[in-house]
Amino acid sequence: MYSLFDKFERTNLDYSEYQTSTFDFYNQTAREEFASIRETLESWYFHFPKIDQTEFLGRFRSNNNHHLLGALLELFTHRLFSSLGFKIERTGNSCDFVSLKDGSQIFFECTLSADPLINEMVEQHVNIICDRLNRLKSRFFLNLSVEQFNKESPAQGRLTRWIETKLKEVDYSEATEGP
Repeated sequence: MYSLFDKFERTNLDYSEYQTSTFDFYNQTAREEFASIRETLESWYFHFPKIDQTEFLGRFRSNNNHHLLGALLELFTHRLFSSLGFKIERTGNSCDFVSLKDGSQIFFECTLSADPLINEMVEQHVNIICDRLNRLKSRFFLNLSVEQFNKESPAQGRLTRWIETKLKEVDYSEATEGP
């Protein structure tokens, strides 16, 4: 039987970088709280229909977080309705599941709606900037908020170099003094 996560001794206690996919981080981290998450998801997957297992695992293990989230939504939906007493079956049709209870049928299609290409490009651009900012040697906490993204948005390198220059101009003791 397939597993969602690889079986090996995990030793990595680092925090995730922004560019690291959620699956890769969850699969690699030795942090205790993530071991519990892996265990829970594996127990849900144990009861998940075995039809299309290869396709489902491909999406769940994807480096694209949107694919993982869609697969996770399917897994959660299946677990939720199973625990509510519904008999859940995979369909070969255009929807993911049909649930049966008391003579009723409910059809489910689990999906995320958004323009994946635009969201992926913006997310990748922002993740690169966040990882670069995390590598700056600064005593300040930096928070990045993206309000708009377009063709005129600055390149990652230019933006992080500008921020680094501005941080060097700030006197830390002066900035941290109270009013």
